[in-house]
Amino acid sequence: AILGCCTNLPQRLIRYRRHGNNVGVTRQADQVAASLDVSRFLSRAFCKIHGVHRFDPAPFCNHAGRLFDVPGKLQFTSEFTRMQCGLRQALGRSAGLDRELGFRHVVATRNDVGMLWRYGRFALTHTPVTGEWNAVRSWILRRLPGRSHAPVPATLGDLAA
Repeated sequence: AILGCCTNLPQRLIRYRRHGNNVGVTRQADQVAASLDVSRFLSRAFCKIHGVHRFDPAPFCNHAGRLFDVPGKLQFTSEFTRMQCGLRQALGRSAGLDRELGFRHVVATRNDVGMLWRYGRFALTHTPVTGEWNAVRSWILRRLPGRSHAPVPATLGDLAA
């Protein structure tokens, strides 16, 4: 992923058996922490390899269709700009990068109405994938009574170069 292109395959290669004792249920916090650690490791390695300023991917990651929540912060415009500049500097322009940054821009400001509006605009120009819609939907639904969409906690990492 650091050195080359990645893609999602259209066909299913495995089947999940879901039940109350799944590791995803019983060790969710550990899985979220590991997922964030991997994303941050890849980001640091990418930035070092390409000689660009470091950025923390946490505000733009989701785990199991849920956005990472940075307590006390809902605005990630400066973090998005830093990430966008680093990625464009290292990779140049491409339709794939434009699409990925388009979705990350959707979640850069966690205002429910604004996020929904930006997602709608994103969906007009790009084919959304299920995980993207799930991330936006779960963020918006998290405050409805009776909904159990607890945020996935994260803290902003060290952004020093």
